[in-house]
Formats: sequence, C-alpha cells, structure tokens
Amino acid sequence: MFSCHRLGPDEGWHPDDYNVDCDSGTHAGYRIAAVSGVLVYPVGIPVSFLCLLWHDEKTRIEKAKKTGGNVADQSSALDFLRSDYKVGPAKQAIADCFCLVYAWLLSSFAYAVGMYVQLSAVP
Repeated sequence: MFSCHRLGPDEGWHPDDYNVDCDSGTHAGYRIAAVSGVLVYPVGIPVSFLCLLWHDEKTRIEKAKKTGGNVADQSSALDFLRSDYKVGPAKQAIADCFCLVYAWLLSSFAYAVGMYVQLSAVP
C-alpha cells in the first residue's frame, strides 16, 4: 500500500500491480483510509475507553454532589472497568506481558510511519 517504484520524479507505480499509479487521487484516498484504520484500532479504542471512563467519573461526581453522598458509592454501567479485583501472580505476569507487547507494537508503528515519511521525502 505504501511502497511505490519510482521511475522518475513524477511517475510512481505500485510494485504489486503496475496498473496502479501511486500519484493518482484514488491511491491517495486508499493511503488515507489505511492510515486512519491503523490509527483507529491501536490508538482510538484505548482513547475512547479513556473518554468513556472520564465522562462516567464526572457524572458520578455530579451525582454525589446532588445527593450529598460519596463518589465511591455511586454506581454506573462502567463499574466493571474500575472495580477492585484480586490478581494472582500469573495473571499479573500475563497483564505485564500484554502491556509490553502493546507498547512494542505502538513504538514499531511509530517507527514504520517515520521511516515511510523519511523515505517518501527522498526524490
């Protein structure tokens, strides 16, 4: 999707199908769709959960102010995301590995985007 064989300064063709002109508007649209799809999945989903939890916390604080109660006593549909639970050492190790793999994937993606931008700037 992102690689092109450059045959000149104004001519680039996709290496898998030389019928696809890399400088066409259609190909640019597919590039935008690919980048946005990659950003939505690894970045957008965690950010959307953060926004949901943030909004829910603000709602719980407002409820507590109205009723004069404690924020921790206010229930919501997202309580399962913030409830206290006991994690054994095995589950903690799995969670730590997951976080490391997730961080590695995000940093690899950032590196790949940086390399693409750097290589596409070379004439």
